[in-house]
Amino acid sequence: MGDGEDKRPTKNCPDCAEGVLLAARRCRHCGYRFDEPDSLAAERAGDGWLALVRRPRRRSTIPAYLAQAGVTLDDDEDPFGMWLGRVNGKDVYIITTTARLFVTGVKLDKRRPALVGEYSLRDVVKVEVVRRLLKSTLVVEWDDSMRMVVTKLSRPDVRAVCACLQPRSA
Repeated sequence: MGDGEDKRPTKNCPDCAEGVLLAARRCRHCGYRFDEPDSLAAERAGDGWLALVRRPRRRSTIPAYLAQAGVTLDDDEDPFGMWLGRVNGKDVYIITTTARLFVTGVKLDKRRPALVGEYSLRDVVKVEVVRRLLKSTLVVEWDDSMRMVVTKLSRPDVRAVCACLQPRSA
């Protein structure tokens, strides 16, 4: 048989830098979707009104989304994650970086996300996960007696948010 080495052409994923097959449309390691070249997308969609309907979706990044909301990240600040949840009873996007937590509205205001709140992770005093009736609620407290109650997150998402919200040591 063969020597066990795969000789099919590969490309590197721009998100996780893992090697994937050249023909792959999605990275099997991180889920990144490769955009089709414009000429191939236009050829598949057609030239009429159907081309508008079948236009490939553009995937936005966390820094690009925050830039639309009017936020620029510091040079030493990296994005951590973005989740859809409910904060204090309102549906919002929860976005964390290595230094800050942002809350934006779900509905776009004039085609831009509305920034509801911006909080420093250095000021986090307490992070607590409360479980009731098989549902997890995340309670975060800051220095200035501000309290945030986060619901409607899955358990893995609660763990991920907790991982970046660790309170500072006393």
